[in-house]
Amino acid sequence: MVKAGEFRRIYDPSVGESEEWYINDHCFARGADGTWHLIGITHAEPENPQDETDLAHATAGGLTQSPWKKQPFAISADYERWRDGGFAGVRQRWRGRAAGSGQTIEVRLEGETLSGIFA
Repeated sequence: MVKAGEFRRIYDPSVGESEEWYINDHCFARGADGTWHLIGITHAEPENPQDETDLAHATAGGLTQSPWKKQPFAISADYERWRDGGFAGVRQRWRGRAAGSGQTIEVRLEGETLSGIFA
């Protein structure tokens, strides 16, 4: 049986920003050193799915640690590069999944893979 406990906010993407931000479609991966990584779509409020260009990255020593430490974006969409590279009309498709192996955490996006050490 699965049970849900009391809701606890563990990460606030608004930290350090001048306005409120949200996080959506996030996932978690545990690095080889035991550090937990959160990767997810982020954008300033109000919600605007057609303008989401950044994947948030945050880290913590444990899943229920609060607060998590905000890191630089894991990746940001570069529409100019996509347009100039012959991909006119293509939109990013986030919905990331994360998996780890050794020292690398791989974030798979629909159509692309970002591999790297998030520290």
